[in-house]
Amino acid sequence: MPIDEINEIMTGNRSWEKEGLGRTGETYLIGDDSTMRNDSRHLLEEPSEFFRRAALISGNRVEDMRRHSTTILFQKINNSAAKEALQGKTGEDTIIDYTGREDLTSYAPLKIDDLHWAIVAQIDMDEAFKSVYSLRRKVIFTSIVIAVFVGLFGWLFSRIISRPITLLINGTKELKNGNFSNRVASYSGDEIGLLTNSFNEMADHLDRMMKKSRTRICSSIPTPFE
Repeated sequence: MPIDEINEIMTGNRSWEKEGLGRTGETYLIGDDSTMRNDSRHLLEEPSEFFRRAALISGNRVEDMRRHSTTILFQKINNSAAKEALQGKTGEDTIIDYTGREDLTSYAPLKIDDLHWAIVAQIDMDEAFKSVYSLRRKVIFTSIVIAVFVGLFGWLFSRIISRPITLLINGTKELKNGNFSNRVASYSGDEIGLLTNSFNEMADHLDRMMKKSRTRICSSIPTPFE
């Protein structure tokens, strides 16, 4: 099969994104000598960047690839995914690819007549897990918002519950100290509100009794002129 046809098949006629490979994904074939059998997406899209990275990583066939403008038979693929695929294994893994990027990869042996080849599909890790990272950020943000809301609600709820009880306790202390005119404000119609009303009624009753007692005591004391 002509090289152009292999490239067209493996690159989807250079429509990687339409083929579901996103901005960084690609598929390529590997021969039994561990070299590519179709052109790298990175070479086809950004040749200058590809050669710069290739020189930093390998350097051994960069000039050949530059001279012929192809990775076919020149670009070595020595990662674990390629080795396992050439050994007849199928699987998924995270690897450092031939450009030095961390990729999520899927691989399998390719049986075509007597050819001992393998096929590899890979995509940059950040792009592969972009939706996961986005979901994680949303979950964290949502959790923080919920935690703040629950904390605020708990604080308000405790204030609603504890404030009337605190007022009742303080009112009881006032009664104990002889202040029978003290009354507790009622803020609700629930059980605590009923208890507050009962406290105020009791305070009214005690206040009236104390006033009557004082009146009787004062009336029973003779004046100096009697």
